[in-house]
Amino acid sequence: MKKVRITIPYFIKQSLQSDLDHFKISLSKLGNSLFKSYSTMDIEKNNFLGKDTEVVQFNLNSSNEDMYFRVLQEQQMETEAEYFRSIFLEYLSNPRYKREEIIFSDHFKNIQEAMKFNKKLNIKYKKEIRTVSPYFIKEGDRESSSYLFCYCERNDDYRNYRICNLNKVFISKLDIEKKDIEYIEKVKKNFDPFNSFGKVVKVIFSEEGERLYKILTHNKPKLIENNDLLSIFECSIDLGKAYFSQFLSEVEVVEPLELRNWFKDQFKYGSYNYRVERDL
Repeated sequence: MKKVRITIPYFIKQSLQSDLDHFKISLSKLGNSLFKSYSTMDIEKNNFLGKDTEVVQFNLNSSNEDMYFRVLQEQQMETEAEYFRSIFLEYLSNPRYKREEIIFSDHFKNIQEAMKFNKKLNIKYKKEIRTVSPYFIKEGDRESSSYLFCYCERNDDYRNYRICNLNKVFISKLDIEKKDIEYIEKVKKNFDPFNSFGKVVKVIFSEEGERLYKILTHNKPKLIENNDLLSIFECSIDLGKAYFSQFLSEVEVVEPLELRNWFKDQFKYGSYNYRVERDL
């Protein structure tokens, strides 16, 4: 097994580590994916090191190992360090959702092929196989991840799956079922990762809550209507949990009842932690 051991600038190491954490992958997965993707491309040589450096290492898989020295020869790279530093920089010049396409190129290829030929997919997600009808791929609002919007037979409902969270993607021989074409097109036009289109959450802000709403922008739901008492958002239950949990007692969820009860339970059970003074 070929071990790749190279010295790279510290800023490249930090950027790569950020992607490893975001996509929940190993350096070996990243290194092998990049070697495979860039092996047939023209890569601009970049041998910059700088003062602050770190050593990284990983093993090539068997298929990449077979082609390793031929690729270096064709790319006219003097050393493997020069080659990998060059492809790391080339990779990092892309926005994160594009980097995801490089790492998970097999997933994207199978999804796109299934949609092209109107076929369902069998995906492995959280250690189980699910059959879905794929409709489109969209990037999140911060362009950090891509999502597969589909109809999931296990959940009997529409779902967004982060593509980097899929363990396996296989094309089925079964044809896609188009449940509601008009709805699918509206979701595509108004896409958000939490699948909020057509769903409503009503809340009451305190004065401090209104101030917080102006400054808390991550995963911020779309405001539909605001009157003297209620603020009404286009917002799914999952997005409501993620966003309004930041407000603690400065917001009251009025509707839907399922979300209101969820917050009631969170405050109820969370208060148990503060009933007894701890001497640590």
